[in-house]
Formats: sequence, structure tokens, C-alpha cells
Amino acid sequence: MRLAAALALALPVAATSAAFADGFAETGADLVPRDAGALVVSGTLRVRGDLFGNLDLDRGVDAQGRPFFPVPLGDPAAQWLTSSDLRLRADAAAYSPGGGFAIKMRADLPDTLALGTPLGGARGAAFPARLERVYGEALTPLGVLELGRMASDWGLGLLANAGDCGDCEGGDTADRAAFIAPIAGHLWAVAFDLGASGLTAERQTGARTLELAPSAAPRTLTFAVLRWHDDDARLRRRRAGKTTLEYGAFVSVEWQASAVAPAPDARAPTDAQVMDRGLTATALDAWARLTFPSARIEAEATALSLSIAQASLVPGALLREPVSALQYGGEVQSDFGAPESAFAAGLDVGLASGGAPSTLALPDQAPAAGATSLDALHFSPNHRVDRVLFAELMGGVTNAVYVRPHLRLRLVGDASCGLGATLAVIASAALVASATPGGAAPLGVEVDPSLVYACERGFSAALDDGVLLPLSGLDNPAQGLVARPAQRLSLRVGYAF
Repeated sequence: MRLAAALALALPVAATSAAFADGFAETGADLVPRDAGALVVSGTLRVRGDLFGNLDLDRGVDAQGRPFFPVPLGDPAAQWLTSSDLRLRADAAAYSPGGGFAIKMRADLPDTLALGTPLGGARGAAFPARLERVYGEALTPLGVLELGRMASDWGLGLLANAGDCGDCEGGDTADRAAFIAPIAGHLWAVAFDLGASGLTAERQTGARTLELAPSAAPRTLTFAVLRWHDDDARLRRRRAGKTTLEYGAFVSVEWQASAVAPAPDARAPTDAQVMDRGLTATALDAWARLTFPSARIEAEATALSLSIAQASLVPGALLREPVSALQYGGEVQSDFGAPESAFAAGLDVGLASGGAPSTLALPDQAPAAGATSLDALHFSPNHRVDRVLFAELMGGVTNAVYVRPHLRLRLVGDASCGLGATLAVIASAALVASATPGGAAPLGVEVDPSLVYACERGFSAALDDGVLLPLSGLDNPAQGLVARPAQRLSLRVGYAF
């Protein structure tokens, strides 16, 4: 499991379109005096097409006869799969007269509709729509109060990621009450998150939903402090030749007294489904960013611990040993060259802890029987490091260390509207070799070039390629098969309003 997603350990951000705040530090920044109420709507239409080449790596099937990655039906020896979809993501904010409070929401209408399918698609819904966020902000004499279902985002997005990149899906959210106050040049925040118990019922009138097992609902309490400058302030300081230091840290604690076992059939829930859990978890995270006149260095480091006294969710089948976890990870990013310059380059380095059971999202790697530790940290799948290995095959960075040199070159135009090229090379290896399908540490080298056309007026287009050269950690030694190269080619067009 991805502990960060389970715990939702991060601080709130406001709606994240061009019109609204893009981080919890900006919460309430748009609550300014107004002569009358206002409704602001913005969004993006994304149309995307993909070609997936040999993502099963020609490494055969597992013991259950399943391939590493889906293969074409009717011709398993074929190499290419296709995918195309569109998504309309809309953000709306209603501001009160005077600007003292606002109600904000985000919806995907449709939510990643596969082109060439009926509106219901494979999801079976009448319309593939999803309400991502809806919450309120109020400006008080002491700070900003937020209530509702809101985005969860922090730092580089290793653990909590709102999913705002062009190729991202979904994003982390939390049902939260938060209060953010400016004190002594810093932002101080406290947040309380409420998780679902999984066992609910409606009153006879249907007016309210009751939690039948309140002790099974996970609760999370977060404290954070942050020193932060907005984009305009950083730009002014950079043009004045000044260096800007920003930093922050949070600690989150989660607890859950009991859990609800899945019902064996459609019968009404019973007391036997509620089982003692005894879960406690703690997350620590630190973030810092240095912005120079022509460079940026940014880093995030995290550590998580977890203890589950009774991990079984099978009534009557209890486990004798508690389950624990000690996870750690981090990333350092760098860019040398001003955002408006024609050329820039940098180096990113990151790692995410590994351990047994298996930390690779592979079908032929089952959890070890009787494992009592979950030491593999899983980065958010929306923290994009590459386009094939971590993004498609592993579902996110885990049990890995990687080095990522990258460069950017503007070909035509300027920073406001132009055509540019980027190139990144990612070399990765597993921290725990025994958790890889090949039983070896080297995972692969990936080359990711792009051509990107982007304008501030709201239109963008990107042609992305990703070629993975797998190494021995992805082989299939049981069948004597060597993993072969894979490729993903994507075209993505965006219309922002």
C-alpha cells in the first residue's frame, strides 16, 4: 500500500487553476475587499493520445499466466497498444460581497473519457464525471479557516500531490478542517482530517448518513510551519539580484482504533465485521527552496513510521505479530538558468526506501508470507520522474534510487509564447535487490525527450517520448528471459480558459 495516500499526511491547498491559489501557503490570498460578490470560473480541456510499445518488456508471464503489462488481444506477440482520452477540468470560486469568504470547487467533466467509447465508457456511469473538491474559506482576524474536501499538497509533491501537472490523474484530497495564521513572518497551520469508517447507514428519513463504526474512522492531526514567498515576490527579488530562501516542515499523527472487514456478500453489516486495529502512524517532512537570480535548488525529505497491532481483516483469523513500517525518502531538484532564458540545465537525485514484501508493482511479485514490515516508501504517482518505468510499470517511485540530469532549450519565441525542447535521462537502481523480479539492483536507463509549445494565452501542445532500456533487475530469470526495451509516445494538447 502507499502509506502517504492512506494517511493523507499533508497540508491543504486551495483550488489549483490559474485563477486560484496553487499551494496551502496562498490560502486566503484571493480573499480581498470586493464591492460585490463574484463568481470566477477557469479550467483546462486536455486531449491526449498515447502509443505504448512493448511495455511487457518481452519478459514472458508470471506463474498465473499474466503478462507484466497488458498485451494486444488476438496477437500477444504484437508490440503496440494505443490509448486516447479527453478531460475537462473546471475550477469555480464564489466570493462573498466584501471578500471575507469564498466557496471553491473542482470538477472533472468528463473525467478522462476514452475517445471512441460511449459517454459511460468502461466505468458504466451515465457520464464519467467526478467532483474532486468542494470547500469553504473564511478570513478571520486571526487567520484563514478552511472546511470541506480540499486538495492535499506539500513541497515537491513526494507524499501529497494535488495532481496539477499536464499528464497527472486525479490528485490527493482530504476531508479537512484547517486553520492557517501568519505569525512572526511564518505561516502556522493546524489541520484535522476525517477518514471514512467504511460502515455507514442512512436514517429512515434519508436525511443524514451515520457512521455505524465511529472508532473505525481514521483521524489525522497535522501541525506545520512555513516561510514562503509568492511567485511575484520571488520574481522581484530575482530581478533585483537577491537570493530567496523558503522552507517548511510538518508533523502528522494518525490513529485508528478498529477497522471494518469486507462483508462476504450483500447481507446487512454485523458486529463481526468490526475488528480491533490499533493503528498509529507518524509522518515528518521538511522542505526547502533556494531561488537564485539564475538558478533554483529545491529539496524535500520525509520519514514515516507505522504500527498496526492487528493487521488481519478476516474475522476469526487473527495475526500473532504486529505489523510495522519505517519508511524514508527524499529528492533534490536543481535548475541552472533563469526561467526566461533560452537554455537551462539541472540535476535531480532521489530515493525511496524499499523492503519486503515486494515493492515493485509487478504481477509476479506477491507479498512474502508472514511479512511483518512495510518499509517501502511509495511516492505519489503524480510525482512524475519519468514516463515509462516509474510512471507506467511501477505506479510511482518506490524501492529505488535515481539520478536525473535534464536540460531545456527554447527554439522559437520567448518565455510568454514559444516552442522549446527538453531532454531528461533517468538512471535508476533498487535499494533492495531481492524485491525486484530479476533479483538484481539495476533497474534501467530511460531517455525522455519532448517538444513543447506553450503560450500564456492558454494553448499548449506537447509531444513526449520515453524509451526505457531495462537492466537485470527487470529480467525474468525463472524463464531465462531478458527484459527488452519499451517505449511510450504521447501527444497532449491543452486549452485553458
